[in-house]
Amino acid sequence: MKRNAIAAVLFSGWLLMQPPLEPSPDKKLENARVLGGEPVISWDQLAAYDTAAACEHARQAHVEQTRAQMEDWRKRGTQASAVMGSHFFGQAAMSRCVPASHIYPPRK
Repeated sequence: MKRNAIAAVLFSGWLLMQPPLEPSPDKKLENARVLGGEPVISWDQLAAYDTAAACEHARQAHVEQTRAQMEDWRKRGTQASAVMGSHFFGQAAMSRCVPASHIYPPRK
């Protein structure tokens, strides 16, 4: 979803944001790293909600779903898929809900 397309609608809503992955020089996803220290405004927007409670509920569900997926990959996959699952879980675990006005400040 493009940020500019929803900005006018969401000034009073909440956004579920997740830190991006930084690709590794060798372009292998398993060697990427989560950029959790970057400003939230540069994170990836996963979804938008009307209330903080709805956003937090979705965030918790996202973390649990990602945790389950990571565990499944560890059981069935290779070392590389387990590492990738850890990256995705790291992103989900660092996700947060922020007021839309933090990402899309009102124009003056």
